[in-house]
Amino acid sequence: MKKILIIGAGLLTISLLVIPHQKGYAAISSWQKSVNIQPASRTDFGSSSFNQSVDKAIGDGVNYITLIIPITQSSVYSTDVCRPAMTRRLMLH
Repeated sequence: MKKILIIGAGLLTISLLVIPHQKGYAAISSWQKSVNIQPASRTDFGSSSFNQSVDKAIGDGVNYITLIIPITQSSVYSTDVCRPAMTRRLMLH
């Protein structure tokens, strides 16, 4: 039984090396390209650096830009939604 397995594995290995294979190609040009922008301060979306980031993204071929609007709740169970204070902790997430 071991001889049959060894011969079978050897034939499989040889056939994989000898038989030509085709490369697969993906149509990457039709994929969606996007970027996410999260503000570091409350005035970032109106700043010139924001405009430069958008222009650079468009220049790189991006077709979607997601603006991340930070909001928070006082607890997991609360229904209040408010703007968080822009802290260093928020900018790292």
